[in-house]
Amino acid sequence: MRFAKMQSPSQFPLTSAPSPIPSASPSAAPIITLSPSLSGQFLVGEQTDYLVHTAGPRGYSFRAPCSFKITSLQVLGINGSESDSQSAYIFRSKNKTFEQFPDNTNISNPNTDVEVLLAVTANASVQMIYTDLHVQRGDYIGVLGYRGEVPKRMSYGITPNVSSTVCGGAPLRVTRFLSQQVKPPYTELSEEAGNNLISRINFHSIANYVETSEPTISPTTCVPTPMSFSPSSSPSYSPTMSPQTSSPATL
Repeated sequence: MRFAKMQSPSQFPLTSAPSPIPSASPSAAPIITLSPSLSGQFLVGEQTDYLVHTAGPRGYSFRAPCSFKITSLQVLGINGSESDSQSAYIFRSKNKTFEQFPDNTNISNPNTDVEVLLAVTANASVQMIYTDLHVQRGDYIGVLGYRGEVPKRMSYGITPNVSSTVCGGAPLRVTRFLSQQVKPPYTELSEEAGNNLISRINFHSIANYVETSEPTISPTTCVPTPMSFSPSSSPSYSPTMSPQTSSPATL
């Protein structure tokens, strides 16, 4: 019977060096932490004036201080009357605010980044319009609305009377927002910072997530342990290996 030739101990590596676990990259994406649903509402306040006309709609604009979604909105009627149909339009710009009146942001221009989030014309509901509109922190939002069709009816409030719990009470500063176009689609949009009369368009919201800091991960420390052999006169060997130890990763 023939035996295979055994390798000598010197032919075996004396150490086994584990590869280190890389640490977190500084450019790691932020953790998105789901938070309990934070319900909020945006209320313009009591009617201080009203407008009945055939010109374009009025509303307000703001920059979102947090990420949230609009779940419903309502265009209020004149002197509490909600008998007319309601029309509502919401626009979003990712990179810049809307132009100041009398200039306008023309969203039909292919170079603009403004998108239409909502366009509801002559909705027969006299109560809430239910929506699922996601707004990201830093978005520039413009809201227009009116009751009836010809003529349009708009109930006005003023910017100092606005109250908001949309982002847990974080300030939500609004500016008068308008279009001079007589009928939809409304593609020429302006802000008017010197006028505090805004249409009374209330909405409800849910702040559905928050952004937290980047993860911090420390690398695992691995200590290599040498392998020892005890050769004998017989063609065999008796390796003994002490276990490797490593500290757990810190998340």
